[in-house]
Amino acid sequence: MEPPATAAPKRTSGHLADACVTVVAALAGAAMAASGVWQLGWPHAFSAWAGFPPDGHFLHDSGAFSIGLGLALLLTTVCSDAATTVLAAFLVANTVHFAYHVADRDLGGRTWTIWLLGAGSLLTAAALTLRLRRITAVRGIRGTTPGER
Repeated sequence: MEPPATAAPKRTSGHLADACVTVVAALAGAAMAASGVWQLGWPHAFSAWAGFPPDGHFLHDSGAFSIGLGLALLLTTVCSDAATTVLAAFLVANTVHFAYHVADRDLGGRTWTIWLLGAGSLLTAAALTLRLRRITAVRGIRGTTPGER
């Protein structure tokens, strides 16, 4: 006796799946980056909308890292190299964070934190530069893992 015929499982086209991932990453990235810009540029309006008391420095920190996370999501749509994506996003987030620590000195905090954040941005920029030099094939940035040709 033959086993009953079963229908082949439906497969989502790889292109369709890639397009869905790209759209979700782009929308989420744009939303996160916009939220970060809103937190940095208009902290009182953001606090009123979110329904919590404004805390300028906290919103600056949160805004900086929202921008970084948004950038990471946006970069995944054009860059398949994880190290490049993460280093670039962290560089932006940390540098904005550094800038607001400098700007918010009058609110408190410790001077060594500013130096630590600045050094972190410089080291991250150096690492990103090394990573970009290491990438051997650039095809509009997508598909640029080392050794890929």
